[in-house]
Amino acid sequence: HRSARAHAAPLKWMGGRDGNEAYPAFRLQDGGSAVLDESAGVLLPEECISAYAKLAEGAGCRFRFGEPLTRWSMDRGGIEVSTGRELYGADALVLAGGAWMGPLLGGLAPLTVERQTPFWFASAGKTFSASAMPVFISEERDSYFYGVPDIGHGVKVVKNHGGIAVVVGRPKSTSTADFNLDSPQEVRAFLGSLAQILP
Repeated sequence: HRSARAHAAPLKWMGGRDGNEAYPAFRLQDGGSAVLDESAGVLLPEECISAYAKLAEGAGCRFRFGEPLTRWSMDRGGIEVSTGRELYGADALVLAGGAWMGPLLGGLAPLTVERQTPFWFASAGKTFSASAMPVFISEERDSYFYGVPDIGHGVKVVKNHGGIAVVVGRPKSTSTADFNLDSPQEVRAFLGSLAQILP
């Protein structure tokens, strides 16, 4: 609360019942509360990345696609980066390898990567449309759900944290059933938690 007031954030505080009346897409508890950020919205990642790439190219950036990084090293003379095609020298290096960061760092930092599976749900009517349902984050006992209204592909909902731990795209668990993207156990658990916030 103090942070929102200090920065004059355009937030609106509502009780659970008021939230349900204003946004029928949700199933909030009577004793709960909701915070609406009236400046929030949705950014389409593909369009954002395309815009970033064009701006970077205009500023002199050169892209090298299809060249996976195989090795990098650093000494007093600078940084060397090896790919499948070339050897590059640089004064600075930014690594952004996602789930592959552990191997890229060579064990410098212990990382645990969790798979986060997004779910899309078909919707009917305007209740779950962008004009009637805001982007949301729901805090549960031990996790967070976030979701996006139906902007053409259904309502997207993701559980943030608690996914299966993976190493470079492979599950740590030896059970392939546990890693199946449409595992019945995973779907049931997800739907059970989601039913507490969406009808």
